[in-house]
Amino acid sequence: MSRPADLLAPLPDRPLSPHSGPGAQPSTAVADRERRTRRRRRTVLTAGAGALLAAVIGLAASATAVPTGETWGAELAVSGGDDANVALVDGAVRLVTPSTAKARSEGVLVLAPRRPAAATNAITTELTADLPPGATARVDVRGVLPDGAWSPWLPTKDDVRTVLPALTTQVQARIVLLGGSGAVSPAVQRLWITTSTTSASPASATAPPAPSTTAAPATTAAPTSTVRPTTTTPAPSTTVVPIKPTTPAPTPNSGTAPVPAAKPIWDAAITAQGLGMFKDTPWNMVGAKTPTVVPATDLAGRKALRFTMPGGGKRSEIEPNVDNFTEGQDRYIRLSVRLADGFPVNANSWQLITQFKNEGTGSPPLELRIGNGNYILSGGFDHPGGSKNFDKVIAPAVTGKVTTLVLHVKFSSSSAKSVVDAWVDGQQKVAGFRPPGGTLYPGNYSYWKLGLYRDTGIGQTATYELSDARLGTSYASVAG
Repeated sequence: MSRPADLLAPLPDRPLSPHSGPGAQPSTAVADRERRTRRRRRTVLTAGAGALLAAVIGLAASATAVPTGETWGAELAVSGGDDANVALVDGAVRLVTPSTAKARSEGVLVLAPRRPAAATNAITTELTADLPPGATARVDVRGVLPDGAWSPWLPTKDDVRTVLPALTTQVQARIVLLGGSGAVSPAVQRLWITTSTTSASPASATAPPAPSTTAAPATTAAPTSTVRPTTTTPAPSTTVVPIKPTTPAPTPNSGTAPVPAAKPIWDAAITAQGLGMFKDTPWNMVGAKTPTVVPATDLAGRKALRFTMPGGGKRSEIEPNVDNFTEGQDRYIRLSVRLADGFPVNANSWQLITQFKNEGTGSPPLELRIGNGNYILSGGFDHPGGSKNFDKVIAPAVTGKVTTLVLHVKFSSSSAKSVVDAWVDGQQKVAGFRPPGGTLYPGNYSYWKLGLYRDTGIGQTATYELSDARLGTSYASVAG
């Protein structure tokens, strides 16, 4: 079936993925969970009032150009521990206790440490938040020093590189929120972090204490979309109450990380488990065989699952042993694949390697396919309210090499609440994409399928190896 003429993307016609008959799971009752959130106005905080900030806290030697390097969207998850007086409300991090006439409310969100792909000594941040009158927010960063101890916290300014005291293989950020008068709170929605290296001198001053609870409420005007307000506060008149201490740094030369590395919810562990972490679903083989466990090409000592689809074949898929995806869930998915030479990357019909399949028949709300020479996000063809089909190119599909893809998906039947981000080999290729029909169908859930599922009209044999697959709640939990 050809796509209707009013579809969003002007790519070649894509027949309807049947998702029915052999290979489709039987329909069951739908378990739907609704999470009420509100779409908030976003104000990007910029580097205004930088001179005042530098004068007060002594921020040193920062580059004026935004550096290139590994970039990721931080997971803004409030989990207790070192966090203080903050909560995730309506999709944003906010203060729990508001300011009063005598005390300014402050809070801190301490993010999980992260190990960049390469050693770094410079960090650039970009914070997105709503700032009512008098409310401020800032980002502090630090890194593990050569002796195993954490460096002091260093304040950052948006899009200006902050230099660490030394090269490090582990970095951490925290967000400090300061309430304004009238019981208003900042609403932090997103933080982007970029690591790089530089020969510039390191920053020489630590960040101000965070949070204290004795400064008078600020009365500065609300920020515009191009000015970031100062993050300093009046000197306290009584004893400063420090934040809850962060996880103690390891003793010098201990060789241990300050905190345990983030772990995935699920790991295929193919080298050790083979197909052991997947469900037994023989109906997912139509015109092709079950994938086989083989030594991974180009990965010494590793194993992989090899999928082979003959010309005219339809389906060779497996299902990770994980829970269904439901309304409001926020998940990161990692896949490491190696497309064999001769893989038909230029097919102009549907050829899926991953899908987040709705329960029942029809094409899924979200899928990852290969066609027209690219990895492509697609979905929404069979939306119950009428086709919401989309095609979003991620990056070229290259044969003969291992490619690692990470998807960040906020699952929702609402386009306004759903988000898809994508990274290829550590570089972000898609940011903040909102599928027109959401990432779930209304009143439904989705489940995860991996392998090959394609139009039987494709005549070439397709083979690829899957050497890694993970599911987590943050980029760090699947990227290690």
